[in-house]
Amino acid sequence: MRHAAAGQATALPAIVLGLSFYFVGHAGKPLAGEGTIPLSIATAHGRTVYVAADPIGCRWRLRIPERVLADPSELLVDHSGVPLQWARESHGGVHGRSTAREKSAVAIDVKLIPTTWGLAIRMQIQNRTHRRLRHVVAHVCLSHDHAPQQSIRFRDPDGRRTYFVGGDGLVCLGERVRGLRHHWLVAGERPIGFFSNAKRPEWRFWGRGLAKLTAREPWLCGMDRSRRWAVATFWDRAAELFQNGDEPNRCIHVDPVFGDLQPKQAVVRLGGIVVVRGGPDEALLVYRRWRKTVVRSATGALQGR
Repeated sequence: MRHAAAGQATALPAIVLGLSFYFVGHAGKPLAGEGTIPLSIATAHGRTVYVAADPIGCRWRLRIPERVLADPSELLVDHSGVPLQWARESHGGVHGRSTAREKSAVAIDVKLIPTTWGLAIRMQIQNRTHRRLRHVVAHVCLSHDHAPQQSIRFRDPDGRRTYFVGGDGLVCLGERVRGLRHHWLVAGERPIGFFSNAKRPEWRFWGRGLAKLTAREPWLCGMDRSRRWAVATFWDRAAELFQNGDEPNRCIHVDPVFGDLQPKQAVVRLGGIVVVRGGPDEALLVYRRWRKTVVRSATGALQGR
């Protein structure tokens, strides 16, 4: 079978997705570690899902996707467009998809599945147009605010409890950069053109540009005030990471990249959310186990191994 070129988004066959989601959703014991907290879906409507960690009394608002973007600075789906139709599934997860009535440039299909280690995510984006869409990225927001039961203790306005993986290992954001809003590129990826266009209002929000630091993994982690608990979000491939520490926002982003989409082409990304007792080291261990098992096995099956 022909291999995908380096850096290109790859559409995974349905059979591979089925096997990988069986593995992480129902037979996820190899990924489960001591200290992981079970997550559940409290409610789902529009493009907003409330993720609950009931044992520690926290909920997060997950906007998935908050937007869908394409280069050079195209807004394919905005905050209010393309509401998803959600349905509960037998394993406790939810499945949301845009309907055929929607006239947007892309069709969105999202599955969220509670597992033994956290919450598994599958997102598919399909190009509905008759033109190529360049460097398609989903803006996915995990908010510490704006939830019925706010995860207040995870707010981190100075970045001193937010971590990503840099060239020398774990990096504490607040010890390396200053300010309330930051976004940085994942190694090997292209910047998101939408956030670097000075003619767009978003540029005023993200006008500092990308941080000089480069993330080595599509993974981002934040700790609570007690430093006893950590929440991390991640994808198999992402373009940029964001940390919004200012008063109105208080959220973190890992934005999955779907690459160039040809007309009618659909591409899938796999991701997850995990809450652990401990810190970034424990959360990173769960992510790396997930990547080694789920992503590698799915990629191997795609390539005929």
